[in-house]
Amino acid sequence: MRLFAYITVLCCLSAYCATACAEPPPAGWSGNTQVGGVQTTGNTQSSTADGKFKLNFLRHPWQNTVRLSGLYASTNGTTNAQNWQGSNQTRYSITKHNYLFGLFNAQAVRFSGYDYQVSEVFGLGRRLYDSPRQTLDIEAGMGARQSRLSEGGARSVGISRLGMSYDFDITEHSEFTQHVSMETGVNNTFIKSVSALKMSIYGPLSANLSYTITHNSNVPTGTRKTDTISSVTLEYVF
Repeated sequence: MRLFAYITVLCCLSAYCATACAEPPPAGWSGNTQVGGVQTTGNTQSSTADGKFKLNFLRHPWQNTVRLSGLYASTNGTTNAQNWQGSNQTRYSITKHNYLFGLFNAQAVRFSGYDYQVSEVFGLGRRLYDSPRQTLDIEAGMGARQSRLSEGGARSVGISRLGMSYDFDITEHSEFTQHVSMETGVNNTFIKSVSALKMSIYGPLSANLSYTITHNSNVPTGTRKTDTISSVTLEYVF
């Protein structure tokens, strides 16, 4: 319940703040890459590596965005976190504020109870608010999800998906983004929320703070339903 309350509050705040949304990405190719890591030695030897990559292509009325991310952490030689994710979304604008989309999403999160989860969704999106500083998009679609449990057994079900994406240019050198999605199937509901704050350092270089929540409603016994990731990375925009 705390997770659903958290996401509900974020959605309400995003809708409320949409009174002043970021400029659209430039035509052609654009993107960014992020890297972060921590290493300790001595009595405790631990290491953490975090990386993200985004590539966007825009040629009206088409837009395609590829996202890749990876997280690895170990303590005293024992892996305690491993998270790989990738997605590809294609949009086709049918009016100024409405678009069709196709989304492919895949993730392999160790210790989550699933070896992998893959989904394919087609649907309709709408930009509810658009201004020089803020944008608010919502999406709804249907598709399928394939998953394999770590304890064995595969599942393939039909799903419905709801999504919300909010971007806010706080100042000329800082930006807040909030992305929330929910995929609901017969056996499981998967929710993901990513909150991020970007602050410009110099030119194309920025510092990023992000907080990610993922929740599976149906997991094997002994596995927690909710995972969180707090991340600090450096971002280079190209």
